[in-house]
Amino acid sequence: RQSSATRTSDPRASPMPAPGPRAMPRPPGSPPSVLLPVAAVTGLLHGAKLQGQKDCDWLQDAGEEMVDEVDALRWTPAGDNAPPSYEDAVQVDHRARLFDSAHCCASQGEGGAEYDSLGFPIPEKLSPRYEAIRVTFPAARARQLEALEAYRASPPEARARGGDARQMLAREGVHFLHRPQVWAEALSSGTKQEAAGVTYHEYLARGATQHMFTDQRELIRRDLPHVFPSHPRFVRSEPRASHTALVLGSSSSIDTIYDSGSGDGCGADGLRGESANGPEGGLEYCLLDALERVLVAVAVRSPQGYIPAMCTVAGVLLLLSETDGEERAFWMLAAFVEDLVPWVFTRGATALNAEAATVDFAVEVELPALHAKLRASSVRPAILVAGWLTRLGVTVLPGEGVLRLWDSLILEGSDVLVHAALVFLQLHGDALNAVSTGEGAALLDVADECAAAQFELNQVVAAAVVRTREARQDLGWLHLRGAARAAVATRASGVG
Repeated sequence: RQSSATRTSDPRASPMPAPGPRAMPRPPGSPPSVLLPVAAVTGLLHGAKLQGQKDCDWLQDAGEEMVDEVDALRWTPAGDNAPPSYEDAVQVDHRARLFDSAHCCASQGEGGAEYDSLGFPIPEKLSPRYEAIRVTFPAARARQLEALEAYRASPPEARARGGDARQMLAREGVHFLHRPQVWAEALSSGTKQEAAGVTYHEYLARGATQHMFTDQRELIRRDLPHVFPSHPRFVRSEPRASHTALVLGSSSSIDTIYDSGSGDGCGADGLRGESANGPEGGLEYCLLDALERVLVAVAVRSPQGYIPAMCTVAGVLLLLSETDGEERAFWMLAAFVEDLVPWVFTRGATALNAEAATVDFAVEVELPALHAKLRASSVRPAILVAGWLTRLGVTVLPGEGVLRLWDSLILEGSDVLVHAALVFLQLHGDALNAVSTGEGAALLDVADECAAAQFELNQVVAAAVVRTREARQDLGWLHLRGAARAAVATRASGVG
């Protein structure tokens, strides 16, 4: 799937990532990856045509300035039910249809669900909404490129946390072709890697060969099938025959670690180290083995060991590290765990409860009508947005919404999460207040449905970024946040 047209210069799309060859064939009926292939995406941006895609709507007109996204393929629905949650809605009968070639590329006029920006299938009921919203993507991509150019041309103080250029980039979002590089830079993952003194493969070798990590490995393998069960790249085309025991011998070669043999439906090399990646560091199609390796390595590095919340973050980072392999995903995950949102990855829930209590207190102050409705229905406000705090929006929001939320999270800091959740509740306050008093389950369903349909999150993110900057200097907000933390600490001490 490489572009055959000669690329022309386009100053707005510069600098472009260098295209790299793909090593692993993709199963029939599989969706395109987030950044795959880079050469094809570059060709689309320049109006080039792809070969061999006669049945798929890969292209906009050759004269268009921008295309909406790599995922312009059409796909069949994964299920017919509306969500209680985005992840639940796309799981219905998905495994049976996953690699069925009869359901591969539907024509433009036949309708049906597509895959979103992270490769999750869109429920059939939400497909018309996605169709209506995605026509706005080209203009948004153009604004993102302009914001990125301004960011890169700005002095260091404007690009630092709190700078104007950084705020504009957080509000507009990072262009999908440049997201891995911008995120890695904002997270300082390269600096973390250089300062570590231990390589990713050394962490992996320790986790794979030392008996003290046996329980961690078993926990990881137990959780893997449940990370993204509806995502084609996290489902094996055929089950493993068995889990071969990890090699615990004296060999230091990473190629002998995690060798489960072939025929497991997740890449020809099974659970191997570097050999499972393409020649340019790209990832095999099924990401379960790469995800296991990253989680084992981070369990060795983290004082907390393995925490289940690491799964979802690592999975998203692997999807975005398509051309760079799993090592970049590992160091970015380390930045999430150690610097960005450490309260998500702790065994104790005190810090997480403090964030949730902040949402509760803020809803009572800022949204009194909604607070009264929730109180009468015995629903805690933070429950409506629990997935925003515990999973950083993954499987709660569609892929495009998750990426936009993470743009602001990485560029502005973890306190943007609470403000984004509050803006979301304010935006959908009418729908929540319309639920009959006392119908607690219905309130949760409405909140989940609103989040699952949030393909366009610009309004929420832009308002949240502004709120976050203002709140850092607002004595009233600082007092509210302190009161929430004090209340959680008091309850924790009472329980202890």
